[in-house]
Amino acid sequence: MEELRRRAVSVGGRIGAVLGFVVFLFAGLVPGFYFGSYAALMLLSKLYGGPVEPGLASRIVVVVGMALGVFCALSVCIIGGALLGSALGYLVAPRGAASERGKQQ
Repeated sequence: MEELRRRAVSVGGRIGAVLGFVVFLFAGLVPGFYFGSYAALMLLSKLYGGPVEPGLASRIVVVVGMALGVFCALSVCIIGGALLGSALGYLVAPRGAASERGKQQ
């Protein structure tokens, strides 16, 4: 019974992680770029003390900020999906274990 529960939680977590990645592709990629670049521009405007000029250093910081924003959005979607899938797998497992026990008797 314990093995069935452990397997259901594991499979649920994997399915949830894949679904979280799909959600990221459709709903998280663009906000990741947007919020990452916005945060980088706000940081640069505070460092420069005014409007940001389009130099090489500022462009590099904005690209790094966009990559960081996309990575954060991706990790939130995948980890959230895996947690939700694991929880659903845990909730579903006892029913399967009870029906398996009924077949043995």
